Amino acid sequence: LYRAFAEAAPQFIALARLDGSVIYVNPGGRRLAGIPDDVDVTTTSIADFLTPEGLAASIEVEQPAVMAHGRWTGETTLRHWPTGEGIPVQVSSFLLADPETGRPMALATVQSDLREVIALLP
Repeated sequence: LYRAFAEAAPQFIALARLDGSVIYVNPGGRRLAGIPDDVDVTTTSIADFLTPEGLAASIEVEQPAVMAHGRWTGETTLRHWPTGEGIPVQVSSFLLADPETGRPMALATVQSDLREVIALLP
């Protein structure tokens, strides 16, 4: 049921190891970022999915906050793979801990496209 949930969600949902290597990106995330079907995301890192500005914010703000507090919510720019265009997204990133030891296991993120919301602003 959990996998079906992630697979059906239109948001960008991803998991990465603590070193930033990507484990999983759901189909909605692949569509949003324009990731070609033949790309094995397990050969990528978090940096491959962000604009330069988004990567700087991830390294300087988001990842330290997640490691220190277990979660972070804010906005960033996801990189559209075919065009390089920045896609503004609302982000909720959080730490996944081993249920037995409590030690950090992975980073998770859920990102929602903000382009339609921004287009409605005056």
